[in-house]
Amino acid sequence: MPRYFFHVTGSFEAQDEDGEEFPNADAATAEANSVAGELEQERGRYQGCFVRVTDDNGNEVAKIAMRQVQDTDGF
Repeated sequence: MPRYFFHVTGSFEAQDEDGEEFPNADAATAEANSVAGELEQERGRYQGCFVRVTDDNGNEVAKIAMRQVQDTDGF
């Protein structure tokens, strides 16, 4: 099964050295969308960042933008 890596790039950088196995790029992209949604909850830290998905060969297969999460509790 192919291995995909999930890197955070932009104003904050984090490289995924281990990756995860997925049956195809579509499944890895779905996971990247989930990861981006979770990271968006950390208000401000990941503003302007992307989750980049690369395959075993370093080819980019997806790039998911993280939106700024609005503070809804009045702070």
